[in-house]
Amino acid sequence: MNTEPIVLREDNQGIARIVLQRVEKHNALNVEMLSLLNQMLAHCEKASYKLVVIEAKGESFCAGADLKWMQSSLHYTPKQNKKDAALLADVFFRLYHLPQPTIALVQGHCLGGGIGLVTACDIALASDKAAFRFSEVKLGLIPATIVPYVIRAIGERHTRRYLLSAEMIEAISAKQIGLVHEVISHHLFQDKASAFLQMLLNNSPAAMRAVKTLITDVAHKILTPKLIAKTANAIAAVRVTPEAQEGLSAFLEKRKPDWKT
Repeated sequence: MNTEPIVLREDNQGIARIVLQRVEKHNALNVEMLSLLNQMLAHCEKASYKLVVIEAKGESFCAGADLKWMQSSLHYTPKQNKKDAALLADVFFRLYHLPQPTIALVQGHCLGGGIGLVTACDIALASDKAAFRFSEVKLGLIPATIVPYVIRAIGERHTRRYLLSAEMIEAISAKQIGLVHEVISHHLFQDKASAFLQMLLNNSPAAMRAVKTLITDVAHKILTPKLIAKTANAIAAVRVTPEAQEGLSAFLEKRKPDWKT
């Protein structure tokens, strides 16, 4: 049995895989897991990984916050409660702002804070056995720290419905509302997910990072001459980078680019 509830694995292709493996508790999040996850994300921020993947072992992707942890907060001081909540919020914020493309691979049930991990990622792929639920209101709680990312993923209207109803969202419905991008047959999930990651690895790592910055700079902004000038400056700056020159040369020479340049 694994002793670590969460691990970071690195492969020789430049992929960092953060694996939830507290299987006996359905990968429910507690202080130990969140602290480790925060450390791993801080490491990824400074590392040269091309992709960062969030995945899980067992039947569940993540059962949300550990209920025993939530219950123990009854005996916390207000300062302790705020510290715990801040750690949870920091994890989602750090994941959302990672410079690398982030991909959530959801193989099973995903609740509350687990959906926070999914919506804080750039891309989410789900098995057809996956299901989602914001169960907080059934417990007298609210999903405060994940709401900013949920609204960005599925919009305010869907957020209102599913946070208030606490109903189960099957994988197909999750795709329809934008909670995940693709739903894949469970027995093909690992193979299809691997093929998707390989597709991303064909792209320029620097360009993918620059795209994330561009989207953050442009999303939900009013179109002004200043914003348009900023986009023009962005492409002008990227064109002269080594990876852009390698990509253009490779295309014209009908060969695969060597992104190591």
